[in-house]
Amino acid sequence: SSLCRGVSKGKTVAVIGDGAVGLCAVLASKRLGTKQVILLSTHVDRAKIGKKFGATIVSKRADDAISGVKKLTKDAGVDGSIIRKIKTRSSIYQNHFFRPN
Repeated sequence: SSLCRGVSKGKTVAVIGDGAVGLCAVLASKRLGTKQVILLSTHVDRAKIGKKFGATIVSKRADDAISGVKKLTKDAGVDGSIIRKIKTRSSIYQNHFFRPN
């Protein structure tokens, strides 16, 4: 999914969802040379794994996630986003917000 979303060297991406596939997306994105991978997580145990994999962790709650990503990127946003969760309303909202123009 990382390759399909245009993840590449030097870019900043957000991974929405901290399940097995989301954590694999963190690993794949780091291996592809991204500058920063921001993992939107709601599970403390999975956030710890994501951090070990090289991700910066942000709370996945909709408003917290958006403000957290804006703060981390100095309002620049991300170059791409990977949604790896059942498509809840907040996940879809976050993916729409993070998707580059």
